[in-house]
Amino acid sequence: MNFTENIIPISHLKANASKVVDDAYLNNQTYVITQNGYAKMVLIGIKEYDRMLKEISSISGLKNKKILEKKLLKMQKNSKNVK
Repeated sequence: MNFTENIIPISHLKANASKVVDDAYLNNQTYVITQNGYAKMVLIGIKEYDRMLKEISSISGLKNKKILEKKLLKMQKNSKNVK
């Protein structure tokens, strides 16, 4: 993802909100919105947002699964040592 292509000041967003929103949604564009020369927010379309949430959820689920597997293995080892 190349953020340098769509860096726009908030004044541009205010003047062209409909066009920017349409571009983000229809063309899957990401915009970095600046205020006083500093990046303040990112604007993405809902489809990209949903895709990102699903990817994060998948990664998080894999991480949690690995943590649970490690805990289960540790519990199994501990239960063998108790007998």
